[in-house]
Amino acid sequence: MKNQMYLMLFFSVLIGSLFHSVEIKAQELGKYIEQYEGRKGARTFRVKLLRIGEKENEEVLIQISGVDDPISGKIYKYKKEWQRSEKRFKNYQYVTTQIPDKERFATLHSNTQYGSQVLKVYLIDNPSEAISIYPTEYQKNLDPLFMYDQYKRQMEEVKK
Repeated sequence: MKNQMYLMLFFSVLIGSLFHSVEIKAQELGKYIEQYEGRKGARTFRVKLLRIGEKENEEVLIQISGVDDPISGKIYKYKKEWQRSEKRFKNYQYVTTQIPDKERFATLHSNTQYGSQVLKVYLIDNPSEAISIYPTEYQKNLDPLFMYDQYKRQMEEVKK
């Protein structure tokens, strides 16, 4: 009888872990978090991007932190929108519909200037002022799964 209980417990844990791993794999994540820095006045702020879903979907999670703006510290899912039909010009913007009280907001824009790629951030409090951001050295301790879990928790809070 005792062995049967242990056997049942083992199989329930095994099946539960299989369902859990399938749930995690259901949402494909990028292998690392891209990081950028920009300056607003005397302050340096950070932008983190994490690819989410299939590469072809061109969706990312973006978190901007260290700036005095309603989106600071929040993580939202954005979709890449190309500005021209020819992608070789590399003009695009990331757009979200998840920011409260905003039907649609494009926070990160990219285009090519003088032969090089330029990324600019637009904030809610001052949407007419573009702030250039630049790649920064990757922090090795950033975990894509942790960022994704933060995003899921934040979205659950919004639903309440």
